[in-house]
Amino acid sequence: MVSFTRQARGSLLLTCGVMVGACGQGSHSALQHNTSQPVRAKDDWNWQRVNKEDFVETVLNPSGKITNLPVEDKYQALQDRTQFWVNRLDGKLRELHPEEMAQVPKPQVQVITDASPNAFVAASLACYDVPVHFSDSGEEVDKVFWNPSEGAGAFEEWPKSYHCLPATPETLYAAIEAFNQGSGTCKFQVKNGIIYPKASCTEANPIGAISEARGIVLPRTANWITIHAGLFPFLETERAFVGVITHELGHYYRSHLTHLPKEYDFFYTRQPKNPPRRPVAQAEVEKIGPHILRASRIIGEALLTVKNQAVAPELYFVAGSLAKEECRKNTDCAKSCQEISETGTSVEFLSKMQLYPFSVADEDFYHQFESTLQTCLQTLPFQGAKKEGYEAVRALMAHPTWIPFLKILSPAGKGMIMGVMEELAHRIPTTLSAPILSNMNELMLHLTDLLVKQKTAALSLLTYAHENHVGFYTAEQEADEESIEWLPLVGIDPSAGVETYLALAGDSDEATFGGLVWGGKTCKELYRNHWKDQSGKLVVVPLGNYAEPHHSTCFRAYNADLEIQAHKYPRIQKETQAIGLSWKELQKVAQKAMKQPAAEESSFTPEERTAQAAFHPYWHNCPWAPKG
Repeated sequence: MVSFTRQARGSLLLTCGVMVGACGQGSHSALQHNTSQPVRAKDDWNWQRVNKEDFVETVLNPSGKITNLPVEDKYQALQDRTQFWVNRLDGKLRELHPEEMAQVPKPQVQVITDASPNAFVAASLACYDVPVHFSDSGEEVDKVFWNPSEGAGAFEEWPKSYHCLPATPETLYAAIEAFNQGSGTCKFQVKNGIIYPKASCTEANPIGAISEARGIVLPRTANWITIHAGLFPFLETERAFVGVITHELGHYYRSHLTHLPKEYDFFYTRQPKNPPRRPVAQAEVEKIGPHILRASRIIGEALLTVKNQAVAPELYFVAGSLAKEECRKNTDCAKSCQEISETGTSVEFLSKMQLYPFSVADEDFYHQFESTLQTCLQTLPFQGAKKEGYEAVRALMAHPTWIPFLKILSPAGKGMIMGVMEELAHRIPTTLSAPILSNMNELMLHLTDLLVKQKTAALSLLTYAHENHVGFYTAEQEADEESIEWLPLVGIDPSAGVETYLALAGDSDEATFGGLVWGGKTCKELYRNHWKDQSGKLVVVPLGNYAEPHHSTCFRAYNADLEIQAHKYPRIQKETQAIGLSWKELQKVAQKAMKQPAAEESSFTPEERTAQAAFHPYWHNCPWAPKG
């Protein structure tokens, strides 16, 4: 999915004293929750018309190696049924709003063999032979990638092994004009056919040593909706499938992949009833927004704990790295340190510890390991908060040298783990305020105490945000709301959208994310009771993880139901029935399509894998598997 993570790194500040706007009555956005404005922008540059061959080769598989495999022609029924529903909505919107839809290409459907229950809208990467001048000194490169949606406009060098589709300069100039109108301090100037970004653009997003590029690559929404074959057998009813399709079309018609800064990902105050128009950012709520996002990342790290463990799971890798580094520097290191350093590579260790702390470890084995680890750490003196002491520990936490399971991970998996470690290192204070600590075990216990207090503070802030009805408006929320709005246009009752999200919530009664993501069983009971608890009191469903653009599935169901009530969308008594195979028959076809032989992913070179990990996120990837 397109990444909406905000890189707010500072320390968590409990700013509960900041007053959240009481009712969110500020000026409304011009974008309404009705079909009078089905698109976010009418400009042609937001979309790119791509034929099927180019879509498969350059959009689904930009490195040139086919791993996202289209279903074979004998499974055409999957394509036809999906296209039927897409055409039904597209035709209705064009009939009602010909002017607004004039520049929007008709969306096409591609079903791929992937067995995961997923669907997405992808960016077509358009390349322009238009030079970009950053500075008078440095390295000249072939092309740079420019993403207008990220902050001041993010640049990075474009991998030569990746394909892009040639496009005419006019659409690039139109994108620059739109960006200049809404980007703040970063502006582009086009002079004599050369693009000159202002210094403020590269100050916000450093481009490194690059002085000039001979061309530029721009993401534009491709005229395709991609559906995984695994989505068919996962969804019990076709009306739920249509709910997924209209959500993806919300991404498509609103061209969320090309949105400009500040159009989404803003904070506001939710009202008891959903308003007739989409909300706008509220300055008072935005003040605590970065702290809410950081608190969400702290609670949402999903590192697993072991009962009665002494050292926090966040410190697992750095503690092991301290033991390994001691034995690397000192061949006469303590036996306990040598055991930790060597044990991490054993088959027994990997089988018992698995991918801990990202998966469950054997409890007894972990406690044996931790006992040995603490014995080792007690032999390592702590040099204080100087460079050779505490700062060195922080650096080792960001770049640990002891990660037992790292060798079994793909390059993308390794990158993910290292990214998590860098994020965790930023949670540790830059300066240490603590009583005198004599050894590394005492430091680990002290940091464990700090991390526990940090989580308590984070949960307190998130609880405050929930109790004060703080909302966070993302492109995913808008796609949810557009889906509910458009279902009646294709002849499906809008409640189908609510039921889709309830299905995603699963059947567990367990609340997660510090109690702020409710289980599916609780959610379904509340829906049946019109969002009232057992005492008859109306409840407000928590949004969940603010750092995740897909809000919790219970909140999505709750918000969708509020949308139906707010806009009084027409109820459909007799829903549209597609002609052809029944839903159960289609599910059987999908099961066969999922068994179609796939390309070998191992054919990627390390460089291509790195590039794939970097640029595949420019998809609105919507996982439809059950989750909180």
